[in-house]
Amino acid sequence: MAYSSSGLIEATDYNGFAASVNAIWGSGTGSSGYGQTTTLSTVSASSTVTATQWATLIARIESMRQHQSGTASGLTQPTTGDTITFLSDLSTQIGNITTNKDDNNVGVTQLATANASGTTGWTSNAVRECKFTFSSANAMRYFFNAGGTITCNTISSSFSGNTKSDNWDTIANATTATITNSIFWDNLSTSNYTVDTNTGSGADYGSNVLYLQARLDAAPGSSTEIIIRAYFVDGAADGFDDTVSGTTRVDAAANGPTVTYISNVWGTPTATDNLTVTQS
Repeated sequence: MAYSSSGLIEATDYNGFAASVNAIWGSGTGSSGYGQTTTLSTVSASSTVTATQWATLIARIESMRQHQSGTASGLTQPTTGDTITFLSDLSTQIGNITTNKDDNNVGVTQLATANASGTTGWTSNAVRECKFTFSSANAMRYFFNAGGTITCNTISSSFSGNTKSDNWDTIANATTATITNSIFWDNLSTSNYTVDTNTGSGADYGSNVLYLQARLDAAPGSSTEIIIRAYFVDGAADGFDDTVSGTTRVDAAANGPTVTYISNVWGTPTATDNLTVTQS
């Protein structure tokens, strides 16, 4: 019998709800799954669903609702000895945590930082790359699924001495991005994906472009590394004041979801500075 106000709450009803909750709370697959170990156990067909099991089901829903939206589920947890009653909003709340699985209301906490920096002058292009390495593909997946982010930006220091350098200074200090779970799953691959870009100004420097990019070492869900790349492309054809001088740098931070309602199962990624520092 389907779960209803006039019927018994059967093991199959509970197991169906538990499977839906575990798909988000537990390891899940792909872009679903926070990696939490306190998943719900199934109930055998001959067993009775207890008040404790029903309360634990509601507690998991409550944790995810609070993590995702900061909003209580409104479901009441029974206590030991209580008779389990029909909850008209249960399916709706499970639908909410499934639909909003990518949301993060609690914010993030910085776990690691990385950068790549070079001071050698350049006339054509400069590349600065750093990276974060997770302990496993699942750790990286859980990090993004639960709302972790990678923030990154380019910086110039002492870009001065000529008009071109001043122009590059403006470009570099205006380029920033946040890599979210949707970007991770929908856009990233082993190719460089541009998360922000800025160009120079004026007739002389409109062909100068800065690309802030990211790539993975494998497909999303299989990758353990994310590389942050700043690619400075100087297309200006001026024959004087051509060298861009000063520090050319990219900074990045790995920010894990704040663990108010869930546990850190993704660990702390290892940061690699100055993965690539080239110019020409």
